[in-house]
Amino acid sequence: MAQSRNGRQTVLATSNGYENLDIERGILAKAGIDLVECADEQLDEMLPQYTVILVQYVQFDKARLSQLQPGTVLIRYGIGVDNIDLDAARELGITVSNLPTYGLNAVSEFASAAIMANVMRLKLLDCRFSRLGWQQSEVPYAHETGSLTLGIIGFGGIGQKVHKKLSGFDFRFLISDPVSTCIPEESKCDLDTLIRESDVITLHCPLTKSTHHLLSRERFAAMKKGVCLVNTSRGPVIDTEALIEALDNGTIGSAVLDVYEFEPLTKDSPLFNRENVLLSPHVSWKTAQAEHNLHIMAGEQARNAVLREPLPYKLV
Repeated sequence: MAQSRNGRQTVLATSNGYENLDIERGILAKAGIDLVECADEQLDEMLPQYTVILVQYVQFDKARLSQLQPGTVLIRYGIGVDNIDLDAARELGITVSNLPTYGLNAVSEFASAAIMANVMRLKLLDCRFSRLGWQQSEVPYAHETGSLTLGIIGFGGIGQKVHKKLSGFDFRFLISDPVSTCIPEESKCDLDTLIRESDVITLHCPLTKSTHHLLSRERFAAMKKGVCLVNTSRGPVIDTEALIEALDNGTIGSAVLDVYEFEPLTKDSPLFNRENVLLSPHVSWKTAQAEHNLHIMAGEQARNAVLREPLPYKLV
């Protein structure tokens, strides 16, 4: 554990997108612990010096993990840990922790709103009204929720909250998750059934080797015509080229996307400028309440790691 100039134990925070880390700093200070921040160009120099590290964007492949001391604790801001090689961390004796309860409400509210915006074709209505004026005949019919099957892929914390929030509507639910033990029996199904029967599909699975390009050209081909798609999980879960083909041929009738296979999404992407596609820049997590809670959880987890207290969200 590195020490600051006054001899206090110190936590390292790598580059992040936050305005400040004052909440974490305050939590750590009460335990007599300092926090220092590290720019990307300082990583090689600073990483080996610290054994508790807060991580957001930095990629920790095996080579970078090898720079760390055995027993180092990496604490990932958020739920996903696809920027950390967990197998290599396990091999090298590196502990990895995430914050899995962070953003559950924010992302599930965003996804639920996106699903209903998709079903009620709000983006298309706005585009056609702006372009054509008061032409009701140019607007296709929507479908009421009682006529639709909603497929939820991934039934962790966010998927469960989406199900709960939308249960007040009249959807028929299909839910696929190979590890969840809390799927309602009447909704449980395999992925192929969900793909084949759903009118609306929302993605809430982690990015792993098995979920990379989960929605492939073959799976798009198995869908109904005109499916509504929502993705707030991870971009690479969808094969982007296959998605664009599915949008062009009408298999995907509308989409709301907050995450992308390659981020940041560039302005020349063929996903832009479509009246049936609503895009946002990976911000479904971004509510004032979620970010405040994230800073608290990160600070408490880092404090526990320094003091060798139990880590409630230890992955490796």
